[in-house]
Amino acid sequence: MKKTITLLAAVFAFCVMAEPLNLQMPFKKGRKTPIAWWNGKATLVEADGVNAVALEKGKGIMFKNAFPGKAGDKIVYEITFKRSAGSVSLRLGTWSKEGWIGEAPSYLKGGKDFSVAKGEIVLKDAAKPDSKGVLRKVSKFDIRLQAHNNSSGVVIRDIKIEVVSQK
Repeated sequence: MKKTITLLAAVFAFCVMAEPLNLQMPFKKGRKTPIAWWNGKATLVEADGVNAVALEKGKGIMFKNAFPGKAGDKIVYEITFKRSAGSVSLRLGTWSKEGWIGEAPSYLKGGKDFSVAKGEIVLKDAAKPDSKGVLRKVSKFDIRLQAHNNSSGVVIRDIKIEVVSQK
C-alpha cells in the first residue's frame, strides 16, 4: 500500500511541475470587466484583430488570487505586448505564512510593435529576520503587470506564466 501512495504522490508532483498557471486568458469581450479574474484599471481594446488590454500610465493589473510557491521555484513568463514609451514590469509579491516578504520585479523589453518578452523570476525567502526574529519563508506569490508613470501606449495581448518547482 505504501508503494502505491508513494507512486501516486510522485506522479502528482511530476504533473504539477512546470504547469501553466490558469490566468483565465485570453481577454474576452462580453465580460463584466475587461479582464476576468484580474483587478485593476484597464480597457479592453482590439489590436491587430485580437482582443487586448490597454494600461494607462502609472496603472497596472493584478491577478485576484495568489499562487502557492516556495524558495527556489522559478516563474517563467512570456508576455506579448507593445508600448510607445516608458517602462513596463511584471512583479511578483512574495508572502509567507507570517505576512509580506517583498517584491520581485522583472522589467519587460519591447517596442512599438507587438513582441514577446520572455524571462524568469526566482522566488526567494526573506534575506533577514523580521522585528520578531522570524525569517520568513515564501509560501505564496501574487502577480502584477505595471505600466510605469513614464509609459504610454501599453497594450497587453497575451500572458503565459509557468511555475517550475525546485526539486
